[in-house]
Amino acid sequence: MKHLYILIGNGSSIGIIQSINENRRAQGLPDLNIDLTNLFKYGDYFNFPMTNDPFLSPEHTPILWQLGARPGMDKAQANTIISQIITCGNVYALAAYEEEIVSRNNFNQFLDIFSSDENNATGTQVTKPSLPTYAQNNSFFIPKFGESEVINKLYFSAYGELSSYLRYLIIYYNSQVTDQDLANIEVGIINYIKKNGNNFSKIIFNSYNYDIFMERLLMVNQIPFTLGTFSQEPNKVLFYKPHGSISFSYKEAYKPGTEYKIPYHELSFQQKIKTDEFNIKYFFTDDYPKHNGLVPPYGEAERYEIAYYQKIRNTLIKAATFSQPDDVYFIIGNAYGNVDRFELDRINTSYNKWINVTYVDPFPNNDYQAVLSSLFYHYTQTPVFPE
Repeated sequence: MKHLYILIGNGSSIGIIQSINENRRAQGLPDLNIDLTNLFKYGDYFNFPMTNDPFLSPEHTPILWQLGARPGMDKAQANTIISQIITCGNVYALAAYEEEIVSRNNFNQFLDIFSSDENNATGTQVTKPSLPTYAQNNSFFIPKFGESEVINKLYFSAYGELSSYLRYLIIYYNSQVTDQDLANIEVGIINYIKKNGNNFSKIIFNSYNYDIFMERLLMVNQIPFTLGTFSQEPNKVLFYKPHGSISFSYKEAYKPGTEYKIPYHELSFQQKIKTDEFNIKYFFTDDYPKHNGLVPPYGEAERYEIAYYQKIRNTLIKAATFSQPDDVYFIIGNAYGNVDRFELDRINTSYNKWINVTYVDPFPNNDYQAVLSSLFYHYTQTPVFPE
């Protein structure tokens, strides 16, 4: 039987919230305090863990505050701050393990040449300083920046604050959306699965969203699913989240009544996290993990040696290689941003070129359209999900 592949981006969640707000207005109810395009807008609407204080504040996020992050600030300015933090994180991720960069690009043949030049110039043997190594994926990595350096660098440590802030922001957003809100709206891909699900042997979601709105829609509509790489439960619907999720709860956590601490070394620590170090949660009462299962927005995930990300991504690529000409592939609300392009291109080029592809977005990325129409023989673009 056929397979159904679904890739969803932030535009999908934006559409869900828009539909909920339209339904609420029709009932005379106020809009939800959710903005998925300006991530600092509601920074003082939710509390720092285990306090009654606003999260985005000089007390609890001093580095974000120093960089200019403020509740209710302009969207463009907010995105600039986030982009700068994550751009530095991307550079760190590339520089973090210098020996891995060398070995991956097959530069080893040149190392002796450079070493010889140094030795000949000085007349003495040049020895690299001894640094700690981490074993991961059967390789040894030498960190260029130690943990204390990460904590002391302004933008590197800001990454830790941003990662925690985003987790609890999205949890706050999630807390406002009731199951009834979700039951009251029509969502194209959910209706499509309910109507056509029996025509497919597998339905594979690839979600780049931290939120769990789509997962909750599946639950509300009684469509069972398995969170791929985290569970072996046999289900037709497999759900993958390569950039992480609020549902990824690191097993080491702060107990209620203790003090929550921002993981300022998150940028270095997250390189070592594996899938079996997370619990999967959809309810977040008293959930205060010591680390966050997120690759922040603008994060160029291909640069990060994150074990859980690699495992999920590689599974998605493998799934795409099994696609056949009769299969169906929906891309919903994915912006094809510059930092995601390499990752998306790796996945999309793994699909069968005859697969039936539909790109659903009211504001499609023209570059993405050009790429998709070049890769696939059966490609269409539509502003709304087809009936």
